[in-house]
Amino acid sequence: MTQFQFETASGTELVRGQCTVAVDKNDIPWIAYTAQTGEVLVAHRENGTWMSEKPGGSVAEPGEALVLLRMDSTGKPRVAYLEEGTQALLYGKRGSNSWAVEHVPTHLPPYGPMVSGVSFALHPGGPGETALRDTPHIAFSDTYVDGLSYVRKVNGTWQLSGVASAIDFGDAGHSWTGQHTSLCFNESGSLQVAYIETYQFPPITVIHAKRLTGIGGGGFGAERDFVKGPFKACGTSIVSETPQTWVAYCDLTTHEVKASTFDSDDEPVVEVVGEVTGRTFPVLTQTPVSGGESLSRRLRVVYAADGGIALARRGIPEGWMVEVVDPAGGSTPSLAYDSHGNAHIAYTSNQRLRYAKGQSA
Repeated sequence: MTQFQFETASGTELVRGQCTVAVDKNDIPWIAYTAQTGEVLVAHRENGTWMSEKPGGSVAEPGEALVLLRMDSTGKPRVAYLEEGTQALLYGKRGSNSWAVEHVPTHLPPYGPMVSGVSFALHPGGPGETALRDTPHIAFSDTYVDGLSYVRKVNGTWQLSGVASAIDFGDAGHSWTGQHTSLCFNESGSLQVAYIETYQFPPITVIHAKRLTGIGGGGFGAERDFVKGPFKACGTSIVSETPQTWVAYCDLTTHEVKASTFDSDDEPVVEVVGEVTGRTFPVLTQTPVSGGESLSRRLRVVYAADGGIALARRGIPEGWMVEVVDPAGGSTPSLAYDSHGNAHIAYTSNQRLRYAKGQSA
């Protein structure tokens, strides 16, 4: 079990939520979230006190869209989110003393932004790829064409590519692909994206994954299906470490959080993580490498369950073991681990931004 300490990171301020948590190179926790007005805020813990700042004073789109937070290699925060009203995709980068926020091109003129299901990652810049370090990569659902798109910065310029297109069935309608995206880089700097595709006739859901074949060209390889069947799902979250790739998601038909994996060319395996009642958006991550443990032993999932904020870890052969972090519950929990293996969880409860730090006993 994990021993947690709890704090209210927003002080007396009421919040809307939409939070994500990340840990910088010095193991300092940062949280991006929205105030009750929808204004985007980024907070970090300094000498035992939470300090917040406003990246550009913009307002985020309400609903299920999160303010996505990532930390670059210098310890500076970056954010990506949708702007309220316009649904434009915004990207913010913190410098030494201030933030720079810019609009990210998601469509070619004359079309306007119709974006949802955003995911965001920074390139780790491994051996031979130092020029790519900290470059932003963003995937999203283009709801104008019901497809999956990908945008990244190459030599300081945003480049936009289509990743997956809807399938046209004529009078029977078409599929809707690119929903609920998630991105990750593996240990070798290979980018992978997971997303959901749905069909109306027959009502089928497919959870796909693709691997980027070239940043310059923005091309992706063939799709790999994690699961396909007559069910509904939301909220993918992907992690990868050669040779395994895992995706967590919420199965809305069976009311379960599940995790699916494939190992190289093996057939995908689906495991039940825990039970839920409504929609939840699980966050899948991994603890730091310790003692040569494989990825499958370092997996952790946080999600909002009926019994509160739940944290699950995968054991072998006993499957997934779930502990309740906060029985009072909350929404949109986010999870990150520091270099010592401590868990950092941010979530919203009763219009307050809550933070929990846990250390394994």
